[in-house]
Amino acid sequence: AFSENSRWNRAAFVQHRFHTEWFSTELGLRRDQNQQFGAQNSWSGTLTLPINPDNDVLLSYSEGFRAPTFNDLYYPKYGNPNLQPETSKSYELQWRSQLSDSTHLEASLYRTDLSDAIIVDSTDKPQNVASARINGMEAALKHDLFGWQGNLGLSIIDPRDRSTGHTLARRARRTLSLDLDRQFDQLGLGASWQAISSSYDDADNTQRLGGYTLLGLRSR
Repeated sequence: AFSENSRWNRAAFVQHRFHTEWFSTELGLRRDQNQQFGAQNSWSGTLTLPINPDNDVLLSYSEGFRAPTFNDLYYPKYGNPNLQPETSKSYELQWRSQLSDSTHLEASLYRTDLSDAIIVDSTDKPQNVASARINGMEAALKHDLFGWQGNLGLSIIDPRDRSTGHTLARRARRTLSLDLDRQFDQLGLGASWQAISSSYDDADNTQRLGGYTLLGLRSR
């Protein structure tokens, strides 16, 4: 039994795209009107510069808005009714390259600044972190080999509480993933492997959580 059991969120989104031989742009605006947390505007924009037919450089900026869920706010013994919505601003530099007909590479550097970030602490109760920053690097290599479609991904991040300098709780710094898929006539087979580095279970970074790996198999 939650102290609140309903709310509405109304939103409108508009996007504009412009494309020429030398560059392209994409601009977006979303406005949310939340019954509980009021109005919020979120902007986004991307500039794409083609270096040559096989390489593009992208510069982008985006804003985010995340309202706490009812579980975050009201779950018995674990909810925090004083939570505020999380907002963010992200800046990204990305490179996309078609290395060959069967090989595609993407790499990006980014920074995300968060206000009132919603973080679950070691007691499983969500809390707001007033100011946080995530610096990150991501890379993805897609390649077709002997009929198999492979996707290798790497993510390295530095998620920090800016007031204390500590790493944000339950945020792993490194993630490595590999996906393989192949179609045999009417049968499709695939596998996913993911390795997650260690993280901390608390805001003071005294309780370490071990890293782990996941293996998934699928067919259709």
